[in-house]
Amino acid sequence: MRAPDHPQNVDRLAALRTLRIIKTPTLPSFDEILDITTQICGTPIAVISLVDADRQWFLAEKGLNVDGVPLDLAPCAHGILANDFFEVCDLTADPRFADNPLVTGPPGLRFYAGAPLSSVDGLPIGMFSVIDCVPRKITPSQRRALEVLSRCVMRELELNRVSREARDVAGKLAVAVDQRHDMLRYLTAELRGPLNAIGHAATALSSAPVPVSERGGFASTLKHATSAMNRLVDDLLDLSLLRAGRAIRLQRSRVSVASVIHDGINQALAARSAASADVSVEPADAPGIAFWDGHRMRQLVDYVVREALLASSGSGHAVQVRVSADANTVVLQVFDHGASIAQTDLETLFEPIEGERTARGAGPRLAVARGIARAHRGEITAYSGAEETCLTVRVPRDLPGCTPSA
Repeated sequence: MRAPDHPQNVDRLAALRTLRIIKTPTLPSFDEILDITTQICGTPIAVISLVDADRQWFLAEKGLNVDGVPLDLAPCAHGILANDFFEVCDLTADPRFADNPLVTGPPGLRFYAGAPLSSVDGLPIGMFSVIDCVPRKITPSQRRALEVLSRCVMRELELNRVSREARDVAGKLAVAVDQRHDMLRYLTAELRGPLNAIGHAATALSSAPVPVSERGGFASTLKHATSAMNRLVDDLLDLSLLRAGRAIRLQRSRVSVASVIHDGINQALAARSAASADVSVEPADAPGIAFWDGHRMRQLVDYVVREALLASSGSGHAVQVRVSADANTVVLQVFDHGASIAQTDLETLFEPIEGERTARGAGPRLAVARGIARAHRGEITAYSGAEETCLTVRVPRDLPGCTPSA
């Protein structure tokens, strides 16, 4: 007979899940505890069992050589209902177990006694029990031993949980430290160019009178350098929003799709000091209007193309930009011929500052680009093969009267 669910079964199962112990290797101390238990109680079988939603798992066992049984056959499922010591001297005489295949057939169980394994909240997650193939009765000293040892088992489980959580936290801290170092390396690389330009301009302006004809060049250098630093600050602010689970805010208006794409490409070329021949666009003029935040979408195009230019540097191939559109959606595909990306890196390409990657997605740009796409109800995906890598941006036009994109 299957036992009914425990009155607090939802909470009980939640307490069991927090231990994260099911289907894990047996702790060596549990085997030692079971050896002592069988000697104290004089039984051939002892088990530390956990009662899950549909199965009784043996966290450790002696004398059965199985890892668990279905809940329909589990004496421990009845035991946890007692919330106290549970003993059945003769299983064949108890209607709950008389027709149990483990009683009527091999191994022919006859006796069961166990103490509950209770969580810190007093919820029974399993049983610490002894079993025999002949009817018998537990002695008071044996019962006391089972109750004490059951509490030892729970303390061991809680200690194991706390130790595992501490390792998890330590691992997360290590990742955070690594990411902080990666961020510092990225910031150093990004700031070095603008700061050097400002330093050279400042030195030139302060060392000698500058002819009027040359002042415009210095002014342009300073403007470009400060703009680069401002963009970096904006990227980091956007990144903090995304990490906090907040969306990038948009200021939508009707914009030309072609203008947004070409302006974004030109921004990427300027940032990488690249020539227009380094990027080819097909077709040259993307049709139509969209209801976008023009500044943000130019930023998205800039960052995606800039990453492709960085990856293609030295390959001898131009970055290819292909644009397609229908009444509802604009699709932008950016192809580069740089080194291919491993599948594991593709899965984290749009995450900021991952590991030691410096060629692709190392800074916040692709993370911010994905945030912009998602704020427009779009998405960015990546594919990488032996010959090329493609970043694909799909964004709905969102014009009034258009059917919303899926």
